[in-house]
Amino acid sequence: MGYNISDIYERANLRKIVGLLINGVEDSYELSGTCEEELKKADEEINEIICKHFKDEKLITEITNDVFRFADVYEKIYMEIGLKCGLMLAKDLTILNE
Repeated sequence: MGYNISDIYERANLRKIVGLLINGVEDSYELSGTCEEELKKADEEINEIICKHFKDEKLITEITNDVFRFADVYEKIYMEIGLKCGLMLAKDLTILNE
């Protein structure tokens, strides 16, 4: 065996599991702040980019609304995928404990 059992527990990390499920590789992401801070930072960054390239307020509003609709669709789909994966894992754990 080329690994230690403790290596398995180190990989049992929610962010690594998310990376594996979404990207297909054991990939971990780090947040520099709380979830709320990260969301606020991302919101500020996209708004800054849009305002930098567009000056017409009506166009800025239209583009911003489109970006958030796009993100909303992804959010809902990945939430559904996450819940389904969570239920599948819970089912597997239940079967293992029988």
